[in-house]
Formats: sequence, C-alpha cells, structure tokens
Amino acid sequence: MKKDNGKQLYFAINNLGNNFNKILDILAKEANLTKVQVTILMQVYKNNPCMINTVAEDLGLNQGNTSSICKKLETLGYIEKERNKNDERIVNLKLTEYGNEKIKIIEEKLKSLYGYFNEFEDIKIESIIDGLNIFNEVLNYIVNKER
Repeated sequence: MKKDNGKQLYFAINNLGNNFNKILDILAKEANLTKVQVTILMQVYKNNPCMINTVAEDLGLNQGNTSSICKKLETLGYIEKERNKNDERIVNLKLTEYGNEKIKIIEEKLKSLYGYFNEFEDIKIESIIDGLNIFNEVLNYIVNKER
C-alpha cells in the first residue's frame, strides 16, 4: 500500500465514523436516549440475552462504564438482568417489553433513514455492503494481529 493510500484510508474511515455518529445522534434524539445507551440497547437486542462483558468488548467500551449505563437502562425499564440458571455467577442482560418497544422506535427511524438508499441503484448498495463486509474482515484481522 502506498503511503498516500494509508492516509486516504485513515480519513475515509474517520469521515465514516463521524457520519455514523451523526446517525447515532438522530437515533438517540428519536429514542430520547444517549448515543451510548442506543448502542448498548441495540447490542443487547442483537444478542438477546448477553453478558455485560460481551457488550463492553463488542463495543470497545470499558466494562465499568458499560455496567453503569446498563444499570441506568435497567432503571429506565429497558433491560433486565437475569442470572444464568446453569452458572449463577453469570448475569445476562435481556430486553424488557418496554425495551422492545424502544427498539421498534429506533428501527422505524432507521428504516426512514435508510430509505434514502432507495435513491441509489441496487447494484451500488450491494457493492457498498460487500465492501463494508470485506473491510470489516480486514479490520478484524488487523485487530487480532495487534492484540
């Protein structure tokens, strides 16, 4: 890879991250939550049920901060903690009915936002998805090599 390509890749990733954060801002505003709360709620939804340390690791967050945010989401009634029946040391997070309702609000907003993709050709969208999947594989490879 040329030096210039590395710099271009860095700025492209940076811009992508900034724009994704703006999308998170929109979702958080719609759901009346913080960006981190939305991200954690979506992660619990994706892996329902899941453990706090898994959520923290998947999102690259500190486990203590993740635990505090999960307590807040529990207080708000969006998630609940449940001890694993086979190993009571393990505490799983799962969405409550109220949490599922909040997810529906977030998903509806996502659908409206991603409706803008309809303005592009399907082949372009498929290429973006394929490219992002390949890019994710490369990033996972790098992260695993550097650990």
